[in-house]
Amino acid sequence: MRKTNFIFNVIVVSTFFVVTLLVFSLTGDVRGHMIGRESNTENTSTTALLTEPTLPTVAPTATPSPTPTIVPAYVPEFEDFPDHFWIDTMPTLPDGMSVTENENGFEISWMLQAKADYYVLCTSGNGAEYIPFQILSPSVFEWEYMEKNVAGFMLLAYEDNGQEGMDDDVMLRAYRSMLFTPEVEPDINDNSAENTTGKYKIIVDKEDCAFAVFEKDENGEYTVCVATYPAALGGRKTPLSSERRQFTIGRKLEWRTWTGYSPDRYSPYASQYSSGIFFHGPIYRRKSFDTLMKYSYDDIGSDYKTGGCVRTTVAGARFVYYACPAGTVVEIVSSSDWVSYPGKPAIDASFPTWDPTDPQKPTPAPVS
Repeated sequence: MRKTNFIFNVIVVSTFFVVTLLVFSLTGDVRGHMIGRESNTENTSTTALLTEPTLPTVAPTATPSPTPTIVPAYVPEFEDFPDHFWIDTMPTLPDGMSVTENENGFEISWMLQAKADYYVLCTSGNGAEYIPFQILSPSVFEWEYMEKNVAGFMLLAYEDNGQEGMDDDVMLRAYRSMLFTPEVEPDINDNSAENTTGKYKIIVDKEDCAFAVFEKDENGEYTVCVATYPAALGGRKTPLSSERRQFTIGRKLEWRTWTGYSPDRYSPYASQYSSGIFFHGPIYRRKSFDTLMKYSYDDIGSDYKTGGCVRTTVAGARFVYYACPAGTVVEIVSSSDWVSYPGKPAIDASFPTWDPTDPQKPTPAPVS
C-alpha cells in the first residue's frame, strides 16, 4: 500500500511538472510572437519615418518661344514712283481685274494678293502709257473712277521688305483691264492750238527704222522723249520732211483695210500723216487681234517693207492713235541722234497669232 502511494505520488508530481513546463512553453511562444509583432511594427514605423516622402511629378515648364518683331510695311509716297509705266515693258495679266463701265465712270475690282503690302492703281489715256493715281492699302479690293477720259486701267501689287522707298519692294502682280475708247471733253475756254495739237512731236528716223515721240522741255523745245517704237518703212516711198513738205497727223481709222489682198487684210489704229500714208499696226487676216500675219510683225525694224507707211507694233500704233491728235507734227528724217532703234519683243510661242505688245494678248497662267 505504501509502495502504491509512492508510485501514485510520483506520477502526480511528474504530471504536474510536465503540465507546468507545457504551460510555460506555450506562454513564452505567445509572448515571443507578440514581441515579434511589436518589433515588426516598430521596424515598419521606423522604416516609414526614414524613407523620404514621394513628391508629385511636375512637368517642366516649356520655354516660351520669342515673339517675332513685327516689321512695318513702308508704303512709298507718290514721288517715289516712276511718273509712268509702259505696258509693253512689263508682264501683265488680263485675269484678276474687272472693270465695269457705268454712266458716271468705271467700277474697278481685283483679286487680293496674300503677300501684298499695298496696291498702285494706274490709268491710261492711250493703252500704252499708264500713270499712277492712287495708292491703296492691302485690304482694298475695289474702286470707283468717276471719269470716262481713260482707255484702260492697270493695278500693281507690291510687297515691301521693311525699308523706306521702293528700292526693296517687289512687284507681285500687274493686272491690266480691257481697253476702252476714251471720251475726252475739250476745254472750251482754251482756244489755242496747244490745247489739242502741241503736246507731242513725232520724229521718224529712216536709218534706224524707228520713231520717237517727244514733248516740250522747260524752254518749249521738243527734247523730252516719252516713247520710242520700231517701224517697218517703205524706202523712198516713205517721204522725207523738207521746208516745202511738212507732215501732221490727220484722220484716224480704227482698222485700215488693205484691198490689194484676196480676201482683204486689215491693220489697226491707223493715223494718216500724208495722203494715203499712215502710221498703223501689223497686218491681220480679219478685224480681230488674234489673227496676226506673222511676216508683217517680223518686218518691223526693216526698210523697203511698206508702200510708204510707218508700220509699227500694236503698242506704237495705239500710242499715236490715242495720244497724238490731228495736227500733231510728224518729222521724217534720214537719220537723227535723237532716235535709236529700241528693239521689239519676240512673238509668244503660246500665242503665235498675237502681237506680243498688244495689251489684250492672253498671258499664260504663272506656274505655281
